[in-house]
Amino acid sequence: VLVNVSDFYVHDMYHLMATRTLDNLKGLGGQQERIEQIYQEMMQTYADMKGREEATLMTTLDYWQWKDADNHNIYDELIAKYDAYSAVMEAYLLKAQWLSANDRPAEALEVIDKALAKYPKYYRASALEELKASILQSYLSANMLKMLYPGEEAELAIDFRNQRHVEVKLFATQFTELPDDEKTEAKDIQKLPLQQLQSWQFELKPEKQKADDPVSVKNAAYLQHKNTFKIQAPEKPG
Repeated sequence: VLVNVSDFYVHDMYHLMATRTLDNLKGLGGQQERIEQIYQEMMQTYADMKGREEATLMTTLDYWQWKDADNHNIYDELIAKYDAYSAVMEAYLLKAQWLSANDRPAEALEVIDKALAKYPKYYRASALEELKASILQSYLSANMLKMLYPGEEAELAIDFRNQRHVEVKLFATQFTELPDDEKTEAKDIQKLPLQQLQSWQFELKPEKQKADDPVSVKNAAYLQHKNTFKIQAPEKPG
């Protein structure tokens, strides 16, 4: 089923003219008072019209996005009021985006799952699914803080997200000089004769959490963190 925003306004001329006026005023700058007035008039007009609940909701969401105010509680109010209408998915999406942007990804996932369960065939359900995939996407990057020579100890910094364990392997190569990182890919290095000298298993632990706060612990699992580990090379390579 093809749907667009105009469907929620029943394709009325008032919506078309008002939104065009708003777009023009926003482009001019310095018209906040007039823009505020038009939005208030639109919200009241649709609220007074029978059967225009979705138009009222969409106008209200557009208004708060324009205001760019940190009033995320408005999403809860709108969800509670318009939960019987499919357009409420836009409020769910904005709430989930706000939670994700404010380091509350676990709560964002709960909002997404609730929305998708309620209106799985909503025409923009994919936007919620994409946000969920981005929250669940894993990330891992390792950086040795100094050159590691035989018998020496060094720190290995690991940045990660959505990872719990990592295995680090130390290999001896027959390079006479360091490879050019821009020309030598990992897959090419793996084809060369390598001798594994040692390996380590590390448990990755979130750092951005308060142990006594269950919500903080829950959200921390999906955030990016840095752990640092000490590794020591064998006295004799090979």
